[in-house]
Amino acid sequence: MLPAHPLSVEQRGRIRDTVLDLAVNHGFDGWRISDVIDRTGVSSRTLYKYYPSKEYLLLDAMIEEANRALDQQSERSGPRGRTPRSRVLRTLSTLNELLVAYPSSSRAMVRALTCGQEAISPLLRNFNDNMHMTVARALAGGEPGDPQWAAAAVVQQVWFAALVSWASNLTGPEHIEQSVIRAMRLIGVND
Repeated sequence: MLPAHPLSVEQRGRIRDTVLDLAVNHGFDGWRISDVIDRTGVSSRTLYKYYPSKEYLLLDAMIEEANRALDQQSERSGPRGRTPRSRVLRTLSTLNELLVAYPSSSRAMVRALTCGQEAISPLLRNFNDNMHMTVARALAGGEPGDPQWAAAAVVQQVWFAALVSWASNLTGPEHIEQSVIRAMRLIGVND
């Protein structure tokens, strides 16, 4: 049996673009891993070596997009706004706009995030760490201290819970920002 070939940066990009296209146009249930294999030309052995499940494929693509959006905002402007609240809302609005613009793929991402597969943990940890750092910097207006790290953990947990609520069709997209605003008031983040 031949070993799987390493994936190039171009192949990984093509796989991510394909997965995002399939998720946007067909939701989570409307595509299969074999569709990704057919569209990218990557062998099934190679694809499964790097992406052990459909959930992993989707999360890898969505988290890469989310991290790219967070990084671009950080590089472009850093934490902008006069108050911690305005800086956090500006930061999270980037993600909210990305997610709400593609509701079927975002709902599929939330489904994948909550599937409990052990293989997905490294992806989640990477996104969680990046988001925690971004929110903490927004709260601090620069390099965060212990209070900003603690507040950022609460803010991002509330954000994620509100995202799950929206993705489950329990609330509208405005609920995400409203929940974050309430959480910041409760933990004493000033306007």
